[in-house]
Amino acid sequence: MTDEDRERTQLTVTSSEDGLRLDQLLVRRFSRLGRRGAARLIADGGVRLAHAPGSTPAKSTIVEARDVVLLQLTDQMLARAQPMDAPPVPRHLPDVTIVFQDEHLTVLVKPAGRSTHPLSPEDADTVANHLAWADPRCLTAGGPAREGGLCHRLDRLTSGLLVAARTPEAHRRLRESFAAHEVDKGYLALIGGDPPDRDEVDAPIASARGRRVIVGSGQPALTQFTTLERFAGLALVEVSTHTGRRHQVRAHLAHAGHPLVDDTLYGGSSVEGWSTGPLLHAHRLALAHPVDGHALRFTLPLPAQQRRALDALSRP
Repeated sequence: MTDEDRERTQLTVTSSEDGLRLDQLLVRRFSRLGRRGAARLIADGGVRLAHAPGSTPAKSTIVEARDVVLLQLTDQMLARAQPMDAPPVPRHLPDVTIVFQDEHLTVLVKPAGRSTHPLSPEDADTVANHLAWADPRCLTAGGPAREGGLCHRLDRLTSGLLVAARTPEAHRRLRESFAAHEVDKGYLALIGGDPPDRDEVDAPIASARGRRVIVGSGQPALTQFTTLERFAGLALVEVSTHTGRRHQVRAHLAHAGHPLVDDTLYGGSSVEGWSTGPLLHAHRLALAHPVDGHALRFTLPLPAQQRRALDALSRP
């Protein structure tokens, strides 16, 4: 098949898509494609990256914000690759709860193990799906339709606070605040080792092939943490992030020699007596109200199951 038989188009990766796999990006952008279809499209040679036009990317290639993805699509490919603009399907999820709401924004709680928003048309168990059921106004506030008005995201294994906009003005201003690092986000994490009372990691983070990120190159990233409780070979720390890179807390803590317990992706080991999985909890969110500017501050205690598990750990 010649180039003349293909239709050329291109996609620019947005900040909310930074760190996705290439096949995930295609599934996110195109309805009816699915992960198998995305993998087939890449394998057929219909996808290139503008910064490496002479090489064929893998489906697992990680894309970064402002990357340009070049597509050459046959008629058959075009039939499968329709723009993905459908909002999340409304679905009531009892473990997702709203803790605050006014005319402009909604603050809600994501449990660990649940994704923030769909990455394929088949996903229907995400926070955005619940938000579409509980607060349909968020769907028209702005941003990619499938994000349901959410202004940031948390890793699937992370629990805690998320904020969504209810109006276009609120969405624009909230996204500006996150982009300018004006939102104070705090986390609780259970880590291995015996960390100092206070420490910080000031090291850039880069996306890489596979699920991990790489510390030591890429975009600037700063993480500070304070030890709150000590256990035998473990510690509960409070973490503050001054940037919002993908996997920042997990990668920086591992870089400091203190990975999250049970976080196998970054070298965290299992611990006798701990069976609730990695503990990373977004317990603090402080920001200026997007319309009148008054200070908003939310705190969220640890889930009861994890608090009980902590209390059962041996102390030094």
